[in-house]
Amino acid sequence: MSQSKKIYLTIFLFSSLSLCLIFFLILPLLREIKESARLLISEKEKIISLKERVEKLKEFESFHQDLDKNLEKVNKLFIQPEVPIGFIEFLEKTAKDCKAKITISSFSFSKKKKENWQPISFQIKIKALPQDCLRFLEKIENSPYLIKIQNLNMKKIKTEKETSSKEIEANFSIEVYSK
Repeated sequence: MSQSKKIYLTIFLFSSLSLCLIFFLILPLLREIKESARLLISEKEKIISLKERVEKLKEFESFHQDLDKNLEKVNKLFIQPEVPIGFIEFLEKTAKDCKAKITISSFSFSKKKKENWQPISFQIKIKALPQDCLRFLEKIENSPYLIKIQNLNMKKIKTEKETSSKEIEANFSIEVYSK
């Protein structure tokens, strides 16, 4: 074999070995790297998506807690129709704070089919100084309950000894909404 044939054979073997190395070793590695990169990008997108979901869930949880607090406040606006004792105690305490004498003569339920909340009517009579009477009315209007004052009548109290007294008597009915 001549020297030139040996060189050609060596070049041919080296080239063949290089091509085999490229096709059987380097190309599969490049494919794996490409596939791994694609999977990595996909996983990163999933992580980003999950982070966004977690943030949205936290926002919703915060919104839900605020909503629960607001619903609790709304529920406190209504009295229990079966047992309005808490509301009656509120009226008595408010009258005492305003130095007024209170008489709650009756209460009745009003069933209206179109309304979601049924009103309960109370007939109330208070005796107090005019400013105390007005303060009582203001306090029940600004109370945490849904109250509607109706049929308000005020008159001066006349006693036998005096021709006129400083106290007045107020008769009115109120509607308080129940659940």
